[in-house]
Amino acid sequence: MHLTTRIVSVLATTLALAACSSSDESVGTLAKGTVETGAMDALTKKTGQQAPQITCPGDMPAKVGASMVCSIPLTNGVYDVTVTVTAVNGTTAQFSVEVASAPRS
Repeated sequence: MHLTTRIVSVLATTLALAACSSSDESVGTLAKGTVETGAMDALTKKTGQQAPQITCPGDMPAKVGASMVCSIPLTNGVYDVTVTVTAVNGTTAQFSVEVASAPRS
């Protein structure tokens, strides 16, 4: 099995439950860079390998249930990465990260 396929298979099944904390100075919003960095940190922690750059379309509301579809380039294509806010405490938000099981078409 190709390494990228193996990583994506692991990510799709385990990262939906992974929580990551990030904080931002602007109350009520998570800056684009904060979401990208937090998602990359979560992927790196779960896979034990440095995650490629994750790109998100913009800022994200720091509201439980808010979600955003970002992207991650892997060797066999670009995959969607869904980031969802699971908890907010002051200026700190926790979110889950889930990588799609197949690349974008």
